[in-house]
Amino acid sequence: MTELEPGRIDGKITVRNKHSAHIEIRYSATQYSLHYVDSQGLDADGSGKIHRNYNKWITLLDQTIQVELLRQPTTGQ
Repeated sequence: MTELEPGRIDGKITVRNKHSAHIEIRYSATQYSLHYVDSQGLDADGSGKIHRNYNKWITLLDQTIQVELLRQPTTGQ
C-alpha cells in the first residue's frame, strides 16, 4: 500500500510472481471504497469477470480495513 495523496491509496499484490492485482482505495473521514485498476494472470475479461481469488483478496482487505477502523480510538469523547 502506498499513499498517493490524502484520500487515495494505491494497493498492489503479487502472488508467486504470476498473478497480480492493482487497486485504488479512495477514502474520507466517513467512508472508503475499493476500485479495480488492473491485473495480470487473473483472467479479467473486461466485462467484470475475474478469477475468484481476486474477490477473495478484496473481501479479506475489506475485512481487515473494518477491523482496523474499529480499533481506532474515536475523537471528541
